[in-house]
Amino acid sequence: MTQGADGGRFSGRFSGPRSRRQAKAREIAAGDRFMRRDGLPSSAVVSTRVLRDSFGSDMCVEAVLEDRTQVRIAIGSTVRVYTDRTPPPGLKDLLTMTVPETGPEAALLSATEAHREDAELVRIALNLVPGINVRAGAHLADLATAVDRLIVVHADLEAARPLLTHLTDRGFDGNENRWWPVRHGLALAAWLAVADDDSAAAAAFGTALRSGEDEVLAEMRGPAARIRRHEMTRPASFDREIQRASELGRHDDEARLRWARLDQSLTQLATGWAGWNQSELLATIALDVEVLRDLEAPVSG
Repeated sequence: MTQGADGGRFSGRFSGPRSRRQAKAREIAAGDRFMRRDGLPSSAVVSTRVLRDSFGSDMCVEAVLEDRTQVRIAIGSTVRVYTDRTPPPGLKDLLTMTVPETGPEAALLSATEAHREDAELVRIALNLVPGINVRAGAHLADLATAVDRLIVVHADLEAARPLLTHLTDRGFDGNENRWWPVRHGLALAAWLAVADDDSAAAAAFGTALRSGEDEVLAEMRGPAARIRRHEMTRPASFDREIQRASELGRHDDEARLRWARLDQSLTQLATGWAGWNQSELLATIALDVEVLRDLEAPVSG
């Protein structure tokens, strides 16, 4: 710790927050007090900021305390704090929820319990387990993200399949916000069918995706339709951007770009609209899955 105006001493008197809990570095906020090794609280946090390393990646959170002490916490670390803030809902809250024994909600709950270290999956489950509203684009987007994490990050196809089926059982209904996650699900399903050597299923998923996109284009007019058609038939390459992000160590940017390229590759595999070579597409998909599995691996503790 950097010494403050009072020599960096921690306050031994404390009449503020009484709740003591673990907090991730990014969760630390003004008003929190760090717990010393002797159990006494520090001065209160007045501000925080994220510091980056020389390559642009998030390195640590710097907290400034009331006594001007500066505290730095590694970005992936968890520390003990005293706080008035109510802890965000977590796995314990999720496991108290009552859901039917069958259905996508039950499947998501079971999958999340099996991968409880995945904070993003827990967040999605807390939102969807009470009931998935298929008329809400945000719910379908969360469902698609859960499927992505189970398949790509955790390689858990068994847990992902019932959720994927719930996603692909619908088509374009006139709302693009609801169509995008469904389209992604159909592309994922086509890829899995190809991997299973089930050409009939792969073709069916591809047909459903193309049909939905045709309906989207039919509702568009003028430049919007031309741009959408160009995106499907002549998609841009993310190769250079991904390489640069990787070389600079910008892992968040690299992950975002690889997710985008993965979606693009899966869609082209299902539709064939750009005429790309299937074996090359499969190799690109395999590469992105491998790298994303490493970049997105949950960090325990």
